[in-house]
Amino acid sequence: MVEPQFKEVKFTVPWGHVAAKTYGPSEGKPVLMVHGRLDNAGSFTRLMKYLPLE
Repeated sequence: MVEPQFKEVKFTVPWGHVAAKTYGPSEGKPVLMVHGRLDNAGSFTRLMKYLPLE
């Protein structure tokens, strides 16, 4: 199965930046996934195919 395509983005905050990955259409319903300290955003890549597009 093909892995979903994503775009890397950064949000500036007072202490630096927060990095994120966005998947799917920008007009879709947002879902926020937050990982723990010893993990990274790549952990959610395999879950994206199970989320509805709408």
